[in-house]
Amino acid sequence: MYNDMKQSIMVMAVSMCLLGCGKNEVHQKASKSKEQDGGVELDIANIIEVEDEIVNLADEGVNFENYNEVELSDEEWRFFNGEDPAGVHPQDGNSSQGNLEVWTPERIQKNPKEYLEFAMKELEGTTEKLEARLIKLRALESNYLRKEKVSEIEETKLDTFLDRLKSNYQEAAESLSWPVQIDDQKYTMNQLQNLIVKTAKDLEHQSKIRITYLEHLGKIQIHLIKTQEHLSEVASKQMDLEFQRDLICIQNEVDAVQSMPKGEQGIEARLISLKVLRKKLKRRAEQAGALEHQLDAILERLKAKYLEAENSDSWPVQFDGKKYTVEEFKKLILKISRDLKRQSKMKTVCHSHLEEIDNIIEGKADN
Repeated sequence: MYNDMKQSIMVMAVSMCLLGCGKNEVHQKASKSKEQDGGVELDIANIIEVEDEIVNLADEGVNFENYNEVELSDEEWRFFNGEDPAGVHPQDGNSSQGNLEVWTPERIQKNPKEYLEFAMKELEGTTEKLEARLIKLRALESNYLRKEKVSEIEETKLDTFLDRLKSNYQEAAESLSWPVQIDDQKYTMNQLQNLIVKTAKDLEHQSKIRITYLEHLGKIQIHLIKTQEHLSEVASKQMDLEFQRDLICIQNEVDAVQSMPKGEQGIEARLISLKVLRKKLKRRAEQAGALEHQLDAILERLKAKYLEAENSDSWPVQFDGKKYTVEEFKKLILKISRDLKRQSKMKTVCHSHLEEIDNIIEGKADN
């Protein structure tokens, strides 16, 4: 059983090294230019290059004057997109343990508990970085929600004003009553024609600005979802590492108790320590069992919802207040299925160790 545990830790070590690794680097660009069109001066910005594709967030003159207040750095975007292993496993420059490359398979096999504690510390750093990234992304989302709302209001005003100008022009043209008065100002026919043209251009620009904000919001929200998924992933990995560490502590106590001859001084203290670990293991088994039950119920609901949507061809489908496309729903089913298997396996392992501990405690007590 102990060898199986060490093999599991080796596999986990490999997955830790691979978590977040990728082939391509992601770079961030920002360039600005000025464009004069119909008397309206606008900034043009190319903001972020993500996943090898330059995303032009402002093809048509959008002013991102506040973007840098909450802008993500190159390193953060690389880390967020899983392209930079150093981002996934942040290193403490003062750490005497070095980095993950120091943990060779041989060293991990010899010092599994130390490796697991090191890996858990690394994941704590990862969680902090992801949570900080989540805050920045939410700030970006809030910023552009506000901008989009302001843009929508301005677009509506321009659209209403343009309709009014056209109506006034038509009335004046039909009655030949020039100049025409609009908002305490008089316009000749040529002046009103120019104002209509300018307002139409302003409206077109404002519409493009709003579309750009909506596109940017969509990309930010995709990154928010990915960051939340990363956090969930890291939390699951942290639980796995803690579980493996606890099993090693239990196995060490089991080995120590089994190696002690009958009546040896200190065996009672060892048995007490083993009983404390047993209580912790039992709680974990109960938690795993409860989670297994919950996940099994969720999975059944997901499967039923999927079949219902497939039969009625009613995608996207609503589940627990959120809409999913068919691909998103399949991914959700797969994730819940994997989580269910993890909890089921954890419960089984816990019960196996509990049985072993009970046999040892009973055997030593008889002595």
